Amino acid sequence: MLHILQRNNTMSNLIEYQEVDRIEICTKFRVIDVRIATVIERDGKEISRSNLRTAFFPGKLQGGKYIKTKLTTLIADVRILAAIFWDDHLHEIYEKELRADADDKWKPAKPEIPAGFNIPPGFGMPAI
Repeated sequence: MLHILQRNNTMSNLIEYQEVDRIEICTKFRVIDVRIATVIERDGKEISRSNLRTAFFPGKLQGGKYIKTKLTTLIADVRILAAIFWDDHLHEIYEKELRADADDKWKPAKPEIPAGFNIPPGFGMPAI
């Protein structure tokens, strides 16, 4: 809590806290999306709110090996949902999807520039 002396010599209390205000289960792989609100109150009245989003996935590929997300690293509400939704079958299909994506040799396309068109240096794209 922060005390601020206002111009009229009265004290004002500022309180800042964070709260999980929304949890959503997304995609067929049951990705858990969490919105965390940072709230600032002055004398009990909300004066500011900002949001941060983060997502939790069932697992990841690391060095060619599938690693399940450790439930103990998750916040309590997310841990409960992950324990319900992230069963062995989900891990199997999610691992297959990750491996399929890793095997897909996606390469960005080279931009097509019309013949005779020169991009000036420093215009965001290198001259080709």
